[in-house]
Amino acid sequence: MIDTPESTPHKAAVPRSRRRYSAQFKSEVIQACLAPGATTRDVAQRYGLRRDLVGRWLLGHRRHPQPDEPKFVAWAPAPERRPASSPARSGASEHFRITCSRGDRDICVEWPMSAADQCARFLREWLQ
Repeated sequence: MIDTPESTPHKAAVPRSRRRYSAQFKSEVIQACLAPGATTRDVAQRYGLRRDLVGRWLLGHRRHPQPDEPKFVAWAPAPERRPASSPARSGASEHFRITCSRGDRDICVEWPMSAADQCARFLREWLQ
């Protein structure tokens, strides 16, 4: 007997549909990947995703960051210049204050000028 399409049993065609993920979900997954010590494998397992998909999202994020995301800007305070004739203010603050918002989180940091590099490291970690 010759097999013809009519005589050969076939599987019922199952329509395949792509899963779609919201931008908010993708952002959450990307932020999890950016956490210190996180790997795409661990994040993919936690969210029930394929590792290559998470990797593609992360690569796209790094190539095209969203404009509303906060970016770290390195900043070194300039020393305060006072005219030679004016006396230094007594009790003058040798601190600086930075206020940042990220999503629903706000932070206000007051830090001594002498430790600006430590403040920069702190803010860099907070913004990741």
